[in-house]
Amino acid sequence: MTVTHKNALGMEFTWVEPGEFLMGSPTEEAGREGDESQHHVVLTKGYFLQNTTVTNEQYRKFKPSHSSGDLGGVDLNGDDQPVVNVSWTEAAEFLDWLSSEDGHYQYRMPTEAEWEFAARAGSQGIYWWGNDHCLLREHANVYDKSAGNRFPHLPRDFYEFDDGFAATSPVGSFKPNPWGFYDMIGNVWEMCQNWAYKYPTVPGTTRTDPDGPEDGSFKTCRGGDFLAMVLFARLANRTWTRVEERTNSQGFRALCVEREFATAGSAKEKDVGCLPRIAVGSPTWEGDVKHFFNSTDITEMRSVSQTWRLPMDLADYDNVKYYGTKIYSAVRGENASMPMAPSPKWPLERQAAFLQWVLNGCPRGS
Repeated sequence: MTVTHKNALGMEFTWVEPGEFLMGSPTEEAGREGDESQHHVVLTKGYFLQNTTVTNEQYRKFKPSHSSGDLGGVDLNGDDQPVVNVSWTEAAEFLDWLSSEDGHYQYRMPTEAEWEFAARAGSQGIYWWGNDHCLLREHANVYDKSAGNRFPHLPRDFYEFDDGFAATSPVGSFKPNPWGFYDMIGNVWEMCQNWAYKYPTVPGTTRTDPDGPEDGSFKTCRGGDFLAMVLFARLANRTWTRVEERTNSQGFRALCVEREFATAGSAKEKDVGCLPRIAVGSPTWEGDVKHFFNSTDITEMRSVSQTWRLPMDLADYDNVKYYGTKIYSAVRGENASMPMAPSPKWPLERQAAFLQWVLNGCPRGS
């Protein structure tokens, strides 16, 4: 069953289950570049990925004055066109703002591995439909006759079909991939969360949840754009951008996870907190948590905890979520006034045990 989510801005997301795949391209793939060495990747955590790239209308909820401009007189600024002429830093600021406005979900860009896993949708060809270049006309806004005729100064090696768009098209104008994601090839390059890095080159290498180095000079972009030629409009193709760079062919897609279950590996696992299980190793009130709360916090927490029972109803669960995320923040050493997702180092059983501890009113010395 497909699990979806729609936020207050009308941004629609589809749940991607954890899984594994071959990332990169085989040596015989046409157009393959040296930075695409194929390797096995395992993603242990599920996530919600936006069905389309972020649009001008959505971005202008954050920055009303933004204009995506035009390209040689072709408008890029329509409400339903992808937002462009934003840097990676500005995209991250939008997603941070969205996280603070939402309160329930934490937003960011997908890592390169998360992006390619969703783009391939279980496939292993040049495209998710196989290797037939001609089918690009149905699935992607790429460099075709429309763009070639509008911009005669560009190279003449465009695709011999006409999709009607010389530059960016409204998001979702073409067929989605089997998992429901639109424009994973073409329209705009999609900035990713991670810094650029080299793929492993040793045969048989497996990477688990790769998220790149801690710092770098460039961020990764994937998918190609409306001027993508045959060698660039491929699922495995990679390019780079500086964090302050803006271009008229570069946008981004949002990823989100529920704050209190950010490390959950599947939609099924997200329900564990409703029936907490006792496990060894819960943090203690005196040693780990108390000093992060003022007297009002403690009084309110003690008060509402008196009505909590198993199984919890929705109102009780909302209380657990509020205090649970706040205490998680304290235990992680974060600012306790800014609830964060649980640490990735905590297994699901420990998260559930911690919710049980909160449910019990955070008893002293437990």
